[in-house]
Amino acid sequence: MQEYGQEYGDEGFIQILKERLETAWNRDITQGAVRIQETELEFDEYELIDEQLCMWVPDEFELLEQELAEMKYPDENRPDRIYSSGDGTVNISFSIKDENMQPQETEAVRDHAWRLLQERYPKSCFPDRQTAEAENCQPAWFDCILPAQDMDIYNLMFFVSVNGKFLLGSFNCPAQDMDGWKDIFLQMLETVRICDRNKETESNTAL
Repeated sequence: MQEYGQEYGDEGFIQILKERLETAWNRDITQGAVRIQETELEFDEYELIDEQLCMWVPDEFELLEQELAEMKYPDENRPDRIYSSGDGTVNISFSIKDENMQPQETEAVRDHAWRLLQERYPKSCFPDRQTAEAENCQPAWFDCILPAQDMDIYNLMFFVSVNGKFLLGSFNCPAQDMDGWKDIFLQMLETVRICDRNKETESNTAL
C-alpha cells in the first residue's frame, strides 16, 4: 500500500492533514474555543449598541476608537460602532438609523438594499437572501463581495428591528478568508437577541 506522501505528494498530504484537523476542531461558537484558519478564538455574549442588542462575539474583538474608525471607514456615513479583530482584518459594525422599522418590514428593507448594491456593483451580491432564526428577533441578511482599495472584501449584511428602530449590521473579512468565516458569521447572527433591560441578564457588558 502506498504511503500518503507517495500517493498525494508532500504538499497534497499536508493539505489533507490540515483539512482533517480543521474538521476535528469544535465549530460551535457557544461550546468553547473555535479554530478559524490558524487562529483559536473564544466567544462570549456581550451587550452591544448602548445595551440594546446582545450577541456572541470573539473575546479578542475591540471597539474601535473614533480616530481608527475614521481611518478604516473614511466615509462620513461610517457605522456607529465598529468592533475589530486584533489584526484589524475582520470587523463587525452596527448602525441604528433614525427611520422606524417594524419586525415584519426587515425582509423588504433587506431586498431593497440588495437591489441597490446589485445596481451599483453588478454580480457582486450572492442570490441567497435569507432570514435567521434568533432568540427574539429575525435578522434578515444577504452577502456580497465588494471591491476595496487593495483587495476584495466579503460582507454579510443584516437588518434587525430594535425597539422599533432600523439596525443595520455587517460582518466583513477579506474575500480570500470567506470560507473560514462565513459559517462563523451566520452562527453569530443566530445568537442576536434584543436585550430586555427589565430582566436580569448574564451577558457581559459592552466590549
